[in-house]
Amino acid sequence: MAKAILISIKPKYVADILNGKKTIEIRKSMPKCDLPIDVYIYCTKNKDMVCFRPNFDGYACVPNLYGNEHFNGKIVAKFTLNTIWKYKNKKPVAFRGENKMILYQYDDLQVFGCISLEEINQYCNGNCYTWHIDNLEIFDTPKEISEFMKVSCKGCPFENTQTCHNNTDGRYCKLTRAPQSWQFIEV
Repeated sequence: MAKAILISIKPKYVADILNGKKTIEIRKSMPKCDLPIDVYIYCTKNKDMVCFRPNFDGYACVPNLYGNEHFNGKIVAKFTLNTIWKYKNKKPVAFRGENKMILYQYDDLQVFGCISLEEINQYCNGNCYTWHIDNLEIFDTPKEISEFMKVSCKGCPFENTQTCHNNTDGRYCKLTRAPQSWQFIEV
């Protein structure tokens, strides 16, 4: 098994990523791991909005008029995380990664992140990390959360035994829910 990241993203941003418009993900934290690493995109559940593929020309996020989930609640794609920039007080201050990509000024984050500066400031108050989306691979069939594993559950009564309650091999547990932001997984 290999280490990867599972990241939860709202349906409207998932559609922008799948359409190639959103090329960075803005987060308050960054993973402490070696880069590059695969990142799997989980489209969060949302009773009001749904992300789906209406045709072969792209993806959409529209009001959920019929109670369908489509991509919501599923893992729809993965990308390679090669580069992370840190911004402090709206200024780029640090770089991590194997490829030094274009440095975005803070104001540019709204274009590449498909989010307004007001929303960025409200979310992270000028202190954030940009995860650059490289080598996007969209799954033909979205994957269920239970197809992925995490390192043995904390608090699992069977932790460190051969009978994990989500029974795999005792060291890994099947995921039963998506992270609020992101988490490490095994694939």
